[in-house]
Amino acid sequence: MSGPAGQCLLRGAGPDLGPLVTRLPPDRRTLLHVLELHSRERPDHDWLVFDGRDRLTFAGARQAAHRFAAALLVCIGARNSSRTKLKQFKDWATRP
Repeated sequence: MSGPAGQCLLRGAGPDLGPLVTRLPPDRRTLLHVLELHSRERPDHDWLVFDGRDRLTFAGARQAAHRFAAALLVCIGARNSSRTKLKQFKDWATRP
């Protein structure tokens, strides 16, 4: 693949995409979409563990992401000219 000014993008050396991610179409293989899928299928499983004791579940991470998105929209929504995109994002971000 070529990037800007002919720079080549390097393919990662890690494992290929797992079965959960490949269930999603390529344009929806983002962190938020994968988090959404995990939060529906395994809401109480750990997503992140901090120092072996503080835990954040998939459902908790999804809720935090939605709260952040809603707050961000309140802050920038009235001044942004791309209202349609913001509305679509807000609809996704604020649903339960």
